[in-house]
Amino acid sequence: MKKEKEQQRAKVRVMEWKKRLIDLKNEAKIQGGEVSEKLEELKNKSKEWIEYLEDRLDSLEERSRDDIQNLRRKLEELKRQAARAKAESSDALQMQEQRLKELIRDSGKMLEKLAATGDQKLKAISEKAGQGLQLLQIRLEILQVQTHLAAMEARSEWEEKKKVLQKEIEELKSRIKKWEKKSSGQLQDFNTEMNEAWRHFKKALGING
Repeated sequence: MKKEKEQQRAKVRVMEWKKRLIDLKNEAKIQGGEVSEKLEELKNKSKEWIEYLEDRLDSLEERSRDDIQNLRRKLEELKRQAARAKAESSDALQMQEQRLKELIRDSGKMLEKLAATGDQKLKAISEKAGQGLQLLQIRLEILQVQTHLAAMEARSEWEEKKKVLQKEIEELKSRIKKWEKKSSGQLQDFNTEMNEAWRHFKKALGING
């Protein structure tokens, strides 16, 4: 049963990665102003996620424990970042994206620790919230690629980088197809492989972080 659940979770992650590729194909070539609007959408989604998690944490009997309070403080930081004014320049856009990325990553690590405490209710809340956070992380990663490409579009190397982009998307697609054919694929192995592929993808495009 445990093995079947793990394989099912791996299938869900495969579908998330397939959606990520569709988003990359459809939205890779967009203007800077559009990227800014997409960041505002992501900030609003972040606020919704924070409200969801805060409501769930309020329902806990042990909501005053230190690790939960530490998470709450991190959520407040994330909330303040999500409430910042719309980025009007490329530099401001990249700074907001990077700070959101850091706060989302830190929140995710805290949720993982809470899920491992042994408290079943806290584990359920943390895992559910973690799934929503993963979607935010994926959208933010794609947005950073879009920001990079939008800034490059006016420069001479755009056409060459566009070829690199298409090549790397096809490489990601190939890895996903190979994984789908595996009958005993485990989630951890898939995550490791695709995270490495994503790092290679960003490096090929000259994107740091």
